[in-house]
Amino acid sequence: MKKIRVLLLMTLVLSFSLLSFSAANTADGLKIGYVNLRSVTEEYYKWGDMQVNYQEDVKFYQNKISEMQTEFQGMQESGATEQQLQQKYQELQYRTQQYQQALQEDYTKKSDAIIQEVRELIGEFAKENSFDIVLFEQSVIFVSEKIDITERVKEYIANIEPKESTKE
Repeated sequence: MKKIRVLLLMTLVLSFSLLSFSAANTADGLKIGYVNLRSVTEEYYKWGDMQVNYQEDVKFYQNKISEMQTEFQGMQESGATEQQLQQKYQELQYRTQQYQQALQEDYTKKSDAIIQEVRELIGEFAKENSFDIVLFEQSVIFVSEKIDITERVKEYIANIEPKESTKE
């Protein structure tokens, strides 16, 4: 029973704190915005370029693997020894794993860099538009339409970046 009272008291204190914080922020004219970071990032021109490059790299590596598979099949048909076939098969598996790992590492780095760049652009937007705080989906449970600035941020980023994308 004591635990329930303590929990109830803590809940009440927290609720009153949040209400007073909310009222104080409104009174001080705090400007809060919310951005759907994923949506903004997916429309950023560099994200699109990265996706195109990724698809090209996947095709390149798939071709390499296909060539190795054809070579393996040729060895089977030409009567290669079991040891030679086993060695070639292990090489094929190893290369496939290497290619997948290289793609994953490369594009994780690239996507992280692009997301960081988008975050910085959102920060610039926030400063230029006098926002006190801008939140994104990982830290928000609910957002009203009046503080959702996602579309405004998309327009801002689209207007400051070149319309034509360039490959790195």
